[in-house]
Amino acid sequence: MTVTPSWQLSAAGLGTLRQIVSLLAQVRNLSGPLNTAAGLRDALGLLAQLAQAAGVDAAWVARITQALNDPGVFNIVLALVQYLTGGASTEQADGGIHATDVHGAAVTVSAASLADWLPIVVQLVSLWNLIRGQQ
Repeated sequence: MTVTPSWQLSAAGLGTLRQIVSLLAQVRNLSGPLNTAAGLRDALGLLAQLAQAAGVDAAWVARITQALNDPGVFNIVLALVQYLTGGASTEQADGGIHATDVHGAAVTVSAASLADWLPIVVQLVSLWNLIRGQQ
């Protein structure tokens, strides 16, 4: 008697699976902390590739790509990551935060930008910690 699995993995599906496993290995091997510009840039690049390979919502991938490609948005995301991870950010009276950009200059993240990007950054930090095996 021959047992046939109820699912079949196509060549394309196998290629995608290999790509995802490779990207996960690259994420695990990153050494830069997420709350530094270099570490965040590396993490965003790999997470965008991983999300695309896994079929994650294209709008979410587009937001991550925007953060990578737009220096102003990147500084907002970096400030939020630093804020969430206990970095050098401080809260403002109007609900925004003060932080430092990639060049060491002061950055103010408005309450509107905070509200717009905070959900994405929380997802990103949570996903990052999950993939890296951190609590």
